Amino acid sequence: AVIMGSWLNTVVNEGDIVNIEGEWDHEWVTVINDKQGLLVVNPDTLVSGTAVVSALFCMRKAVLAEKFKSLEGGNRVMLIGTLVHELLQEVLRQAKYKRPEILQILDVLLTAPRMVADMSSLGLSDGDMRKEVEPFIGHIQYFVKRFMLGQFVAKPELGEEDKVKKGEQRDQWKGKVVEV
Repeated sequence: AVIMGSWLNTVVNEGDIVNIEGEWDHEWVTVINDKQGLLVVNPDTLVSGTAVVSALFCMRKAVLAEKFKSLEGGNRVMLIGTLVHELLQEVLRQAKYKRPEILQILDVLLTAPRMVADMSSLGLSDGDMRKEVEPFIGHIQYFVKRFMLGQFVAKPELGEEDKVKKGEQRDQWKGKVVEV
């Protein structure tokens, strides 16, 4: 790839993973400049919108917050959501829609260095995460069938455990509605 314009300031180190989007010519060369092409360094790093916006004010703070987010106290629910999102992306990218194939993708995602570090900082095992994410597989399959393959299928049912949790949440509320 030939990098020009503002892309010249992009820091790429040996060993970095890069994703290059562009029009490739017959010699497998593409031009990335301010009008065409895209270069993404370390595309497997999920950066929140909040981190991107905070970088507008202080880039060092955004980078340090992302690097040391475990010190701020990570969030189990957010990590599960991130893993489900990554699983959906990989399922779509690899076009593997059967449950055993999706479980294989999940196993690979659970061994990614960043995921292992995040799970460790929250005191979670890969078994814990797998147990939390497996119920979403039916929803991923529904999404694929409905929106990717154009099939009209019923939405997945809630698992028994989820039904119990919803019931417990409803039973735990002790307030009353005074006015609507």
